[in-house]
Amino acid sequence: MSKELGSIPKESEFVDAVTLAFDMVIDMSGTEKRGGVFHVLNHTSGEMLISGFMIGLIEGSGNFEKYFGFAQEKANRHSIICDNTPVDVGFHLFNRKTATSWSSRNEEKKRYGGAILTTEAKPFPEGHLQQPEFIMSFSGLTEHEDEAIVTIAAFQLKLITEKQAKLIAEESGNKHILDYLGSLDQKL
Repeated sequence: MSKELGSIPKESEFVDAVTLAFDMVIDMSGTEKRGGVFHVLNHTSGEMLISGFMIGLIEGSGNFEKYFGFAQEKANRHSIICDNTPVDVGFHLFNRKTATSWSSRNEEKKRYGGAILTTEAKPFPEGHLQQPEFIMSFSGLTEHEDEAIVTIAAFQLKLITEKQAKLIAEESGNKHILDYLGSLDQKL
């Protein structure tokens, strides 16, 4: 994907990036699950850009609805959290507290990780980044795999930087994201 930093992806570009990231994560993790659902929410306007798009093959009766509900809950929960957490664009490129839904997960309430906040990475004067633009969520695999899919897709779409992807991985302890970023370093 050769998008310029800060350009806004079309729906088909989101789908392509998530599909590619899904295939990468499946290969890295060795999971036997083969499908899931993703959402993309425009955090600025509140508009759901992509709702319940299925990637891969979801097996089992009722699983599409289950994953749809989890992905939607992750996006909505993370949007509320982001609205209530100030974003510091002065000295930090990204606010770790709002980068991932990992910090608001609660297994007892069936609230899982797997949503991230992206930044439209258009440089401001002095190199600062604009405030958050999209919330991407995925459900269907493990929490770390779900989060890795949307983080890798956002990175490929140039909605987040490598530094932001690392912050997300550090926040949740996501080895899949770090492995992906490490594979990029090996290619250089």
